[in-house]
Amino acid sequence: MEFTTVDDREVMCIPLSDGHTRTWIMLKPQSPPFYKQMPQGAYTLAKSQVEALVRTHEVSSTVEEVLWSHVQAAE
Repeated sequence: MEFTTVDDREVMCIPLSDGHTRTWIMLKPQSPPFYKQMPQGAYTLAKSQVEALVRTHEVSSTVEEVLWSHVQAAE
């Protein structure tokens, strides 16, 4: 995971499941939709990644919920 700030908003960059494309996710959107990902695509995260992200970054409840839904079944 990589992090950067765009227009005073923190975004996270992660690889999509295709292994070639990266997607950007805004961590704390202030207006609808409250989950913003570009480009769209499938990805998986480890439980430890989501735990660390929530512990170290400001993440909206909606974004956190979506990220948890992408956690791999087994690490």
